[in-house]
Amino acid sequence: MRTRPSLMLVEANSGRHEASSSVPQMTSDWTVGAAQGLFLLDGLIWLGLAVSTALWASTSGSSLYWILAILMLGNSAVLAVLGLTLRRTRPLIYFLGLAILVVNIVLTLTDQFGLLDLLTLLLDMVLLTLLLATRSLYVRGASLTR
Repeated sequence: MRTRPSLMLVEANSGRHEASSSVPQMTSDWTVGAAQGLFLLDGLIWLGLAVSTALWASTSGSSLYWILAILMLGNSAVLAVLGLTLRRTRPLIYFLGLAILVVNIVLTLTDQFGLLDLLTLLLDMVLLTLLLATRSLYVRGASLTR
């Protein structure tokens, strides 16, 4: 049985239309997932810094190190929460993420600078760039959850 060429063209076009409409969804899923993963990785790094600072505080007896450890732990928690809630694409979550990243970048540049500081600085800058480049995914309010 032979099909008419016009029918084949309609079927081919409809299949191609479905495939092309799924590409932006896959791209947005990938970028949001990458941002989530980077927030979680950043949170884990800050958790490690908080634990090491708390261990240092316990041996040094300085209350300043305890305060720093608590602030680092809070930063870690905020970054982890941002990583877990970013997919909901609420503008508030997006702007809170931008604010935390800017604060982290500024504070990293104004403190003692070591290898872990460089790692978190680069991670924060990549994450900030990714969020700014994909702003429309978060600000328009469309949910990416399945």
